[in-house]
Amino acid sequence: MKIDKLNFIGFIEGNTGYSVLSRALISLMDFAGIDVRVDNLHRRPIREFVRLQQKDPKDRFQLLHQIPTVRPDADGYYTVTEFDQPTYGSASILRRAKWILTESKFCKEVFEEFTNAPIDIIHYPLDPQYKPNGTQFKFSPEIEKFRLKFLYVFEWLMRKDPYTLIKAFAEEFSPDEDVCLILRCWSKFENPRKWLGWYRKKANIFWISQDLPHLSHLYRSCDCFVTPTLGEGCGHPIMEAMGCGLKVIAPKSTGILDYANSKNAILIPVEEKFVHETTAFREAGNEIPHLIKPWFKCWEPDKEALKKAMRRAFRNEMKFIRSNAVKIRDKFGIENALNEIKVAFEIE
Repeated sequence: MKIDKLNFIGFIEGNTGYSVLSRALISLMDFAGIDVRVDNLHRRPIREFVRLQQKDPKDRFQLLHQIPTVRPDADGYYTVTEFDQPTYGSASILRRAKWILTESKFCKEVFEEFTNAPIDIIHYPLDPQYKPNGTQFKFSPEIEKFRLKFLYVFEWLMRKDPYTLIKAFAEEFSPDEDVCLILRCWSKFENPRKWLGWYRKKANIFWISQDLPHLSHLYRSCDCFVTPTLGEGCGHPIMEAMGCGLKVIAPKSTGILDYANSKNAILIPVEEKFVHETTAFREAGNEIPHLIKPWFKCWEPDKEALKKAMRRAFRNEMKFIRSNAVKIRDKFGIENALNEIKVAFEIE
């Protein structure tokens, strides 16, 4: 869509998937020659974007990079979904939108069922710092001793289903095996210590909560990234882990399939289910955000297949898969996102 003047609205600060991507998109849009103004929903100046924040807000296309219900009066939306439909309350907003941007073919196909607006894909631009070589995070001796380290980086939500992963790991590996599972997570709904306390004596599971200079340091200190997620609009940590050359175990579903395949990852078969039918829903209790409803459909990975995949990753170096995984740095790097921005905004 040809747009002369853009007002980019979002939560620009912080380390959430939305905020990290917002900063990258704004920089690339500005570099591409788009007259973009930054509207930080936190209402604070941002050092790197002060010039863009000070632009005149009048007569601009209002593009919200957030869940549509945050600003239902915007002209267009850069947003994602992880289920068979948009977040609850967003359908009517998308229906009257002038333009939709999203992060994967999966999201585009879902949104096409709810709107006639033009839809363009701009993938997550993988930061060049996500590479195999570089600084590594220093674990405590208690963790450092293990030969193989599984890692899961996530926000503790029902959709991310840490419950299945913890159970699968505890069932598959005995405490005396030379392997551990590291959870780098945060949560508004759950206390990770509770779950780790239940399984701590049965399995080598650890929680890393401290701040890091850069997540790439943590990826490079581990051997395999594993996720049992019920769905991803994109899955930034999965891409980041692949860029760092890790073995990756992920469900064969949703936005993950834009970049993961049998040559660069271990993909787990899934079963389509209503949210209320999943293990994660039963374990999470009342932790169902108001934007997600029990009748939404998702894609639950098979726990036995997950266990077999972790055992396979423990036994094998998987040089072929890892060498293909790092190719994501070229295919989905900054240059790719810049080209997709130019196509979406019809920049010659």
